[in-house]
Amino acid sequence: MLGKQKTRRDRGPRLTPRDLLILCWIGEQYALRFDQIRELLARHSTGVMQMPGLVSESTARHTIDRWELAGLVVSKKILADEPGYCWLTPAGLRTAGLPFRPFTPAPASLPHIFWCARTRLELTAQYPEWSWRSERWLRAELDQRIKSVKLPDALLVAEDGAAIAVEVELTQKNTLKLEEILQARTLVYAQTVYFAPPPVARALNQVKDQLDRMYAQKVVIHTIGEK
Repeated sequence: MLGKQKTRRDRGPRLTPRDLLILCWIGEQYALRFDQIRELLARHSTGVMQMPGLVSESTARHTIDRWELAGLVVSKKILADEPGYCWLTPAGLRTAGLPFRPFTPAPASLPHIFWCARTRLELTAQYPEWSWRSERWLRAELDQRIKSVKLPDALLVAEDGAAIAVEVELTQKNTLKLEEILQARTLVYAQTVYFAPPPVARALNQVKDQLDRMYAQKVVIHTIGEK
C-alpha cells in the first residue's frame, strides 16, 4: 500500500525575474493596462515578437492568468471601451517587496494612471540608465504628518543625481494655482516636465510665460494625444 504523499514545501508560483520586475511596475504605478503589460513583457523578452514591441495577446493573458492563479494580481475590465487593468493584491505587494497599502483603482482614476504609466514607458525607454521614482514611492516615504503635500507624479533621476519632476496634468486648474505649483517645482527640481492634452498644455504654456525667465527655462511642456 502506498504511503501518504508528502506535501511539497516549494509549492507556489514559479516567478521569473521578468515576472518580479513587471509586478513591481504594476505596484509602483498603482495599476497597468493590458496593452502596457504587453509592451513591458516584450521589452524584457529575448524572443522574437510577431508585433514589434508587443508580445501576443495570448502570451500576455497567459502570464496574467498565472499571476491571478497565484493570488498576486486582480485583472479586470473596468471601462467598456478600453482594455482591462491589472493591479496587485496584498500578496502581490509582499511578493514584489513593496511597502504600499492595497489599492483598487476607481474608474475616474484610470486616465491618470494610464498616462503616468505611458509616460514612464516612454521616458525610461529614452533614458534607460536613469532611475524612476513613482509618486506612490514618494508618498510612502513621506512622514505621516505631511501626507497632504502636492507631490509630482514621479521623479526621473539622472546619472548625475539631478531630479526631474514629471507631471501628468489632464484637467485644467485655476491659473493662480498653476503658477504656484510651477514656481514651487522650479525651486526644488532641476527641471519639471509636464505631459498634458492640448487645452491644458496651452494653459500651462500661458502660465509658464508669466514666470521669470530663470524659472521658465526649467519647465518643459509636452502635448499628449489619444489613448
